[in-house]
Amino acid sequence: MPGPAYPYTLEETLLELQEGPKAKANYDAYFQPFTPANRERPRGIGEVAWGIVQHPQTKLWQIWMKMDGPCTFIVAYGDPVKAQNNLEAISSVSRKGGTDAQIAALYRRVQSRADGEPKQLLYEKLLYLL
Repeated sequence: MPGPAYPYTLEETLLELQEGPKAKANYDAYFQPFTPANRERPRGIGEVAWGIVQHPQTKLWQIWMKMDGPCTFIVAYGDPVKAQNNLEAISSVSRKGGTDAQIAALYRRVQSRADGEPKQLLYEKLLYLL
């Protein structure tokens, strides 16, 4: 029986096991891809995906990255433009490289501009993202 801890029916669970997990709705309005201001496409850093996503509860735009593993949420902002600008700074450093001190300074800078802590997305939206 569905309940607060596991809100799915047996039929839904079996169907997901047979067909694989799928998002049940279109969440395009919540996601924005990385759009560099100088229109230069990132290159040379392997398989990396990143962008911003609006968390449904906090309404904050979170910077997310996925590099050969789970999706990581870095920082959250109220303004999507602010989130994109900080994502661009992170992208630039990741493409050009930097010393440990430069990377730590960048992390402190983007954290100091944050409007809140990033939160994990609900499973449904995470499926849509991935």
